[in-house]
Amino acid sequence: MAFIRKKQQEQQLQLYSKERFSLLLLNLEEYYFEQHRANHILHKGSHHERPRNNSVAISTKNLVS
Repeated sequence: MAFIRKKQQEQQLQLYSKERFSLLLLNLEEYYFEQHRANHILHKGSHHERPRNNSVAISTKNLVS
């Protein structure tokens, strides 16, 4: 049982390490609400297909991309 639990913990650590770190600096009285991610695929279906990844952070005073 302990071996299975250790393996699950290692898998979770691998998932967390693949996430990108982001530091969002806010003003003193500003609050962070949420962050959204989107993928846009250019030239879908052709051999020049390119995915573009973007994210947007929403706070009380700013919209940061």
